[in-house]
Amino acid sequence: MEFKIVSTDEEYEFTDTLIQKAYHSKKLIDEGDFTHINRVKKHSFIRAYGKKGEQPIITCSAIISSKKEELPSSDIYAEEITELLKTKEYVAEVCLLADCRKIPRYSDLLNLLSLLSSESLKRGVTNVILSVNPNSCNFYESFFNCTKLGVEKEYEKLSEAPAQLMYCDLNLIDSENFPNLFRQTIYKYYNA
Repeated sequence: MEFKIVSTDEEYEFTDTLIQKAYHSKKLIDEGDFTHINRVKKHSFIRAYGKKGEQPIITCSAIISSKKEELPSSDIYAEEITELLKTKEYVAEVCLLADCRKIPRYSDLLNLLSLLSSESLKRGVTNVILSVNPNSCNFYESFFNCTKLGVEKEYEKLSEAPAQLMYCDLNLIDSENFPNLFRQTIYKYYNA
C-alpha cells in the first residue's frame, strides 16, 4: 500500500467521501453529512491516506493548533486540553480516521500515524492528542506510547459514541520506552 499526504483537490474529495461513508456506516453521522469533516478543514491541518490502486482506502487527519476551540476533542475534553495548552505551545490532534474495510490493519494505521507524526515534527509540534474508542486504549498505549488524559466520555457530535482522550509526547521518540517500530516508521517518513 502507498501512503502519502493529501495535496490535490481530487485527493481531498476522495478522502472526504471515504470519511463520510465510513462514519455513516458506523452510524456516527447521517448520510451526506460533511459537517464534522468541514469543521476540520477550517483550521491548519494535514491529511494522509493509504491507497491500493486508484482509490484511497484509509485516511486520517491532524489539526495543528494553539487554540483549544480549534481542536475537535475540546467539545468533550475542554478542561484537559486547556491544561495541556498551558504547557505546550502547539498540539496536533489526530482525527477523522476512516477505513473502508471492516477490520483496519495495524500496519496501515502505523503508517498513517507515523506519516502524520513526521509531518507534525517537521513543523516543530511534538504533542499529539487523539480521541479513541475506549476499547482501543491498550492498543494505543502499547503500540503508540499514548497515555490517557481525563476519563471516558460520550462524544455527542458523533452519536454519543464513547471516547477516551489519549496523549503522545513525540519528544520521547528517542527514549528506550518508545515503541521501536513506531519510532522507525516515523523516521522513515521524516527522512524521506
